[in-house]
Amino acid sequence: MKPLEGLVVLDLTRFLAGPYCTLLLAGLGAEVIKIEPPGSGESYRHRPPFAGPKGASLEKQTEDDIGLMVLHRARNKKSLTLNLRCPEGIELFKRLCARADVVVENFAPGTLEKMGIGFPVLQACSPRLILCSISGFGQQGPYRERRAYDPIIQAMSGISSVTGYPDRPPVRCGAAVSDTTAPLFAVIGILSAVQLREKTGRGEWVDISMQDGSFFLLPEILEFLLAGAIPERMGNAHVGSAPFNVYKASDGYVSLCALTARDWHNLLVALGREELAQDPRFANLLARRRHRQEVDGFVQEWVQGRTVAEVVTTLRRIMCLRVRF
Repeated sequence: MKPLEGLVVLDLTRFLAGPYCTLLLAGLGAEVIKIEPPGSGESYRHRPPFAGPKGASLEKQTEDDIGLMVLHRARNKKSLTLNLRCPEGIELFKRLCARADVVVENFAPGTLEKMGIGFPVLQACSPRLILCSISGFGQQGPYRERRAYDPIIQAMSGISSVTGYPDRPPVRCGAAVSDTTAPLFAVIGILSAVQLREKTGRGEWVDISMQDGSFFLLPEILEFLLAGAIPERMGNAHVGSAPFNVYKASDGYVSLCALTARDWHNLLVALGREELAQDPRFANLLARRRHRQEVDGFVQEWVQGRTVAEVVTTLRRIMCLRVRF
């Protein structure tokens, strides 16, 4: 038995953040019913890449091919077509809500109200119903009506401003971090509302802002900003520590960081530079941060003469030898 078996979820979502939320709920055992418009269904059914009897391809190979985005993001879900643009469809949806536990949507804020199925209406169908709304900037506030895709949120939250190198323009993170972390917060909010419902008997409106969630991904940036350190693009380096970078070996690259005093001491042993432990330039994290270029310089000098496997093996061996219990 899965933990959410018996929980019925009506899925009005599209794109990525919403479908990922309901995907997680379905994986935990909830009965997720995906609501699609009549006719051709969700638009992602017809977007590349495709999969079908002849395999995966960027173009349709047969009439039975379906978009991989739907196959991926709608797995473990049921599906039905319902026309929410007509009164009969809205009435049918209300009847479904009377028997459901959760509704998840990621329309623009205010859309459900315009459709005649805002939260008060849904609660009238069932006081125990939980509504989860995922949007770029939340259901309230000055930016609530702004459209928001993942790159927009990465830019607005500050993620892009600290991603990349100081001599180049800001870039978005390679992963869709804003779109894929928002559903995690949504699931947490839904499960919290389910738990609260056990105490109160009533559902809640869970308001998920992608920007709020993206702020949560920048703890060090916010903390150093409050202390007066202006965030900047640092490539693979870190605002609060050194060494913390990617270094070039003879056959590839190694990601290496030392956060604790023990990490630093073990690294010096591996490099054969134990004398630097007494050097005031590297006495602590703050000092090493000030002398980041020198630290990166002698770490890079050591790494570049070795293969990736040699670097990793040496560091792991030193770490294991020096662990104390």
